[in-house]
Amino acid sequence: MYDCTEWTAFTDGGLPQRLFKKLDEFFVRNFLHKLCDNIIVISSMMQEKYRKCKNMILLPPLVDTQDDIWHQRTG
Repeated sequence: MYDCTEWTAFTDGGLPQRLFKKLDEFFVRNFLHKLCDNIIVISSMMQEKYRKCKNMILLPPLVDTQDDIWHQRTG
């Protein structure tokens, strides 16, 4: 089962660490799900990304989505 619940837009650390993290996320997002029997997604964005996959489970948010922490702007 592939749990694709963690996509990051920002990675801490030096250049080598950030580069490794970006490469890791690229391969996980684009190739790992093809090797798995089931996929757990937590958003409609992820559900759309993996729409061709069979046996997908969409989990509802387990947090208060109206909380300010989920509506912060970056930059």
